[in-house]
Amino acid sequence: MTLAKSQQFQPTVALQLRPQQSPRPQSDAPLLSRDNIAIVETQTLVVEPGAFRSVMVLLKHNWRSPLKLHLNLQNSLTLPAGCFCGWHQHSDPYQLGLDKLPETSMALPQLTLSDVQPNTTECWYLFFYLPKDFFESSQAVTAARPQLKLDYPLELRVEASGEDFGRQLANRQAFSLQFRPLSLYFSWLPGIFQANDFLERFIKILEEAFSPTVTTHGLLWAYLDPRMAPEALLPFLAHWVGWQIDPRLTTSQNRQLIRHAVNLYRWHGTRAGLRLYLHLYTGLPLDDAHIEIQEVFNRGFRLGNTELGIDSTLGAGRAYHFTVVLRPPAGMEIDEPLVQDVIERCKPAFCTYNLAIAPPVQPTPADREEGDRP
Repeated sequence: MTLAKSQQFQPTVALQLRPQQSPRPQSDAPLLSRDNIAIVETQTLVVEPGAFRSVMVLLKHNWRSPLKLHLNLQNSLTLPAGCFCGWHQHSDPYQLGLDKLPETSMALPQLTLSDVQPNTTECWYLFFYLPKDFFESSQAVTAARPQLKLDYPLELRVEASGEDFGRQLANRQAFSLQFRPLSLYFSWLPGIFQANDFLERFIKILEEAFSPTVTTHGLLWAYLDPRMAPEALLPFLAHWVGWQIDPRLTTSQNRQLIRHAVNLYRWHGTRAGLRLYLHLYTGLPLDDAHIEIQEVFNRGFRLGNTELGIDSTLGAGRAYHFTVVLRPPAGMEIDEPLVQDVIERCKPAFCTYNLAIAPPVQPTPADREEGDRP
């Protein structure tokens, strides 16, 4: 028995499709019934690479008894592998774990809903996905497929069956999938222009042409930061601030030295400047416990009412002398020739110095007890 032959058993199933995030202006889909099965309004779902897109399917019938509904999604063209992600009742694809499914071809299955009660709304989601490299993949255009297909017409057919009648067509609605790259320029146009598909694809060509220049301009600040600039650009940045790259150091250390070059110039010849130098060259913490600089304030050679060997430095005076004590952590080695070279470059020309590399200060039992207290 078919719907056309029987006027006694004519179940009405209302069907509504709501595509997600369609950029083109569209009117709300009508609720199709048995009176206008032949009227099919095509809607569009735009799918961008690397993003899940869904169509919400709403079903409702006012038949006097429960119905068994059969939903069949038909397509005349084979969808790309991994595009169709199945029927689901949850709207979040990541909670469903769809992002962890393998990119294999999934057939368009038939969904069967048993014992659907009258005047109740059934809500289901059809999910679609495209790989991020859909347009750039080497398999996008092949000898067997010389042209990339971007539009796929689909039709959702709803068939109903009950206790007193057989399976028959109750409703249907067509919609289409459109595979389009995400375009930022197109979203800035007025809504009336966004309804033109050719204009969207044409503007995408211009966007792809200007994209490298726009991206470089937007990230220009990163090219001028020694911490993030490409390694090939470091000599230019070093020359910009008058700094010489030290081949004895790692690239990371040279980046930090270029970044702090102005501060090193500002504090050159001072104790704070020498400590900063040693911190950047050796990696020791910037504190007195690891980098200690002791200044000796002696008047040097003196003549007058003095007693040799007690309050004078006659014969052994070292005016403008200082001592550098480095205390590296356990297991850390210090390049002593490198440290001496750093001190020679940073200290005033008339100063003398001593360099001592001491073991790290071990905490006392009292310090350990204090550290264990809450």
